[in-house]
Amino acid sequence: MKLSDARPRPVRQSVERVVGRDRTPGTVVALPEKFWDARPIPSFVKVFVILAALLSSASDLFLITQEQSSLTSAALPTLIWSTLGVCLLVWRSTFSAAVFIPAGFICIATGNTTYAALAFSIIGGFVAATAVQRFLVSYLAVFGVWCLLVAVAVPREVPFLIAYILLFAIGCTTGLYFRRAAARAERHQLDLQQREEHEQEAICAERQRIARELHDVVAHGLTIVAMHARVLNGTVTDAERRESQDVIGDAARQTLVDLRRMLQVLHGPDWDAARSEADDPAVTLEGQLQKVVGTMRSMGIAVTCDVPEQLQLPRSIELALIRITQESTTNILKHAGTSTSVSISITEGEDGVVLVVSNTPPRDARPMSLPGSGIGLVGMKERATLFGGTLFVGPDADGWTVRASLPHA
Repeated sequence: MKLSDARPRPVRQSVERVVGRDRTPGTVVALPEKFWDARPIPSFVKVFVILAALLSSASDLFLITQEQSSLTSAALPTLIWSTLGVCLLVWRSTFSAAVFIPAGFICIATGNTTYAALAFSIIGGFVAATAVQRFLVSYLAVFGVWCLLVAVAVPREVPFLIAYILLFAIGCTTGLYFRRAAARAERHQLDLQQREEHEQEAICAERQRIARELHDVVAHGLTIVAMHARVLNGTVTDAERRESQDVIGDAARQTLVDLRRMLQVLHGPDWDAARSEADDPAVTLEGQLQKVVGTMRSMGIAVTCDVPEQLQLPRSIELALIRITQESTTNILKHAGTSTSVSISITEGEDGVVLVVSNTPPRDARPMSLPGSGIGLVGMKERATLFGGTLFVGPDADGWTVRASLPHA
């Protein structure tokens, strides 16, 4: 089974980038990090605002030329400047504010503050909706200074200041509303992305578990079948042939039982799944070791097994030792054949339990080599690591050794 190790791209950094600037409890504000950066504005909003600004400016220009407006010709440059600042919302709200602010203060000198207040409010709404928090605070401070200068330099405009401030507050409040709405939408999108990543990780982990279990269940039984099938071709007596046939039958039936159990578990609770090995008291370490030893001896392999009497281990460690033993002996059959001798020993000490499975070099110069997937070694290492133990697999002075050390729980 070939599994993809590709993992989805992590979103932790993007989450921190999006939510890291919000200091208000219970809220999430999706903002860039640089002072002049701003979130993009929807195109239809840009078009609407620019058309409104151009139409308003064109109307004021027409009234000025017809001398029907309260604005004077001296206000014409600031009117055009302010309109340019509003139109720059197409690019970025922060740049729009930076271009407009000088025009707003020049309006104080000309004595015409109404259009400046309107532009302050429109741009302020977009700044509140899209800019970083530092820029928004700076913009609010600039507007406060502007109001103070209007009150000092243009006393006749003081009665209108409340209207200006109210208009500015409406613009900023509207912007903050859309700011929070955009933040909620982006947080929802990030949550969906994170959930999808978790699901993909769970799927990947489940695939790896299924691959490991399929290998543990199928590889051991099929290796025994393949080895005894080879023995059938070389047997001389009927007794040996019947013995090999019995071993093949038993291994095939056990493999089918294990596969059926796995399929039942994978299918879900709709099936009456058989008890797993973890819940089956008949599956013991001693019994499984006797079964492995008997199978290998029936193939003509000299096997010694040394296990302490009255060995009491947690159920999970017993199952890990069973699987590691099965995988180790399966690899011996694959790569060393039957012209070898095998030693299996389990020792228990204060630090934990140690399983050693070793075999001597094969006497046959050309032992049968069956294909391997490499999953078995990975599975043995994962089982040892799961208990905080270690696994050594490699050659030594006497041949090949697998040593698994599992600490007590």
